[in-house]
Amino acid sequence: MKNRIAKSLLYSLCALLLFAGCGKQEKPAEEEQKTESSIAAEDPQPEQPEETGEGEEPQTQSEEQEPLVLVGNQRIISVSPSGEVEMLYEKQEQEYLLQAVMGDGVLYAAIAEDEDNAENCLICAIRDGEKELIAEIPNCDIRIEYYEGSLFVQHAIYDDVDGYTAYLDDYTRGKDASYEKGNRFQELRDSLEGQDYHFSFHNPNNLITSLKRYDEILVYTSDGKIAALDKQGNQLWETALLQEYFLVESVNTEYTLYSVRKEENEVYWKYTVDLVLHNNQTGEEKTLFTWNYQTPEEAVSPLVMEGDKLYYYRSFSENGLARNDVYSYDLVTGETEFLYTAATLPGPGGKWQINPGATDFNSYNGKFYYRAISEDSTGWEVYDLKTGSGQGEMLPVIDEERTFAKYGKVLYEGGSIRDEEWDLEIYTYYIECFQLDDSYQNADKINQILEQEQQEALDTVHQSAENEMGYITEEDVQDEEFTPYPYSYDMSLGQVDMLGSHYLTVNYDGYEDWGGAHGYPYRQHYLFDLNTGEELTIYDLYTSTEENFKDVVAKYSIQDWKENPEIYFNSEEEEETVYQDFYDNASLDMAMRFEKQGIVIEYSPYEYGPYAVGFIEIPIPYDVLGIKLD
Repeated sequence: MKNRIAKSLLYSLCALLLFAGCGKQEKPAEEEQKTESSIAAEDPQPEQPEETGEGEEPQTQSEEQEPLVLVGNQRIISVSPSGEVEMLYEKQEQEYLLQAVMGDGVLYAAIAEDEDNAENCLICAIRDGEKELIAEIPNCDIRIEYYEGSLFVQHAIYDDVDGYTAYLDDYTRGKDASYEKGNRFQELRDSLEGQDYHFSFHNPNNLITSLKRYDEILVYTSDGKIAALDKQGNQLWETALLQEYFLVESVNTEYTLYSVRKEENEVYWKYTVDLVLHNNQTGEEKTLFTWNYQTPEEAVSPLVMEGDKLYYYRSFSENGLARNDVYSYDLVTGETEFLYTAATLPGPGGKWQINPGATDFNSYNGKFYYRAISEDSTGWEVYDLKTGSGQGEMLPVIDEERTFAKYGKVLYEGGSIRDEEWDLEIYTYYIECFQLDDSYQNADKINQILEQEQQEALDTVHQSAENEMGYITEEDVQDEEFTPYPYSYDMSLGQVDMLGSHYLTVNYDGYEDWGGAHGYPYRQHYLFDLNTGEELTIYDLYTSTEENFKDVVAKYSIQDWKENPEIYFNSEEEEETVYQDFYDNASLDMAMRFEKQGIVIEYSPYEYGPYAVGFIEIPIPYDVLGIKLD
């Protein structure tokens, strides 16, 4: 789990009112040349343009199309119009891949220097896998796009006086191969926001992406108007939404899709949502879908509007695992067609990281691309709108392996607990259990320990639900202000690895929600000796005194405190006082996990830093502690 990404995400949410989104990543209009590293998909022949329906823009010949760029956790890949998949860049150690676009045959990427502290971002040009630094900027809601020969970078900088200030820089490569910084659209952008024009649709959009897609700047105002402007900021057309919007979901030149949320007696959880289609040319509107708090299974999540088609999905849970059914809706005829189902799998890279069929969704050349998961890897699936049969297919280039699969499998149990008397869902739960493959020594003994831990967690959930049911009264149920359940408990496998010649580490990530402003994360770690099948702790490996251990932990914690003061509550205190606090808090029983190079001390949210920072992690090498893993 990336420890400090949460802080950057919090900044991004705060900056959402300033700008959002980046569009389809593109490359210059030239025929893609096949290289030795290219891998051909099933249909290697360029596709012919289709006849288009009313409202659709004609597709260009495939040789004029630019490749699609997809960014994973480990790799950046491209898909050519003919379906060839090529790996363009593989991240270096500690890097965190954010975004990438193609322009004039060059891959441009936004990369955080340190995956554990993603506040600093490098804007790079990548040629043949080698990075060339263009700019170094704070990672606050960065969006990059290539347009008219320049790389555009949107970002924000925060200060205590003015709050967030948005910037729109452009970088153009000169004859001497260096990049010159400009701001040709900054003044226009500032002027438009000063006139109450906003770009932050829920479906990502911004000034540059809008120009690139439509040759118009699509905006909305706080009083519910949608408008199109030219490059000089002159208004081309304007239309007014007929209802007060809750969220502007998506906008193109023909339509605006927005949601209207109404609450019963101003009780926030007793809601009804209408998904409304507004015709930008005629001003006419119609409600496409309606759902409420009693029918969450009918909720619609839009993916993309293309021509006269809306593509969306509905979400379901099957024993705690997510499943999404994807549909197309004809905006003219109202006909709905089921397309495919996408589901996640238990284990790392699944439940928490991927919203099946929706994460990193892209529509390109008559096909859908999105993040996906298989038994032994994560990557991307492709669904062909012309030939699809209810299921996408994994691309031949993966993003990363699911390394736990080398050692065993994941069992899981999920469900919900209801109070039948009051017809209330009290608790939902999802609990995974790693099972070591039988080929390993003492697998039965290790699996028995892990199964027992899972059963204890299940027993705790059922006991908590039973206790909660005892508190509910008829007065509660009849009270309109009564906050409904369910509470939730999740525990998912985080990582499995072999340490030394005969040690196995099994780590879990969990999250428990008791109905407050947010839930609370937790972790569980296990270390096993394969030679004996016994579970080990630091007591079995560390031979020095606890006082020495406390001193080592305090010194390494102080070093992190000095390097990253912004994540600590006590950043203004004297170093001696902070050292003593770390020392007093340290013990051989404190939360820690075992990794290949050393232990990692884990400070929980609120222990030393705010919730948004997540776990503060302090790595300590084994040799400093005198520990040897043979």
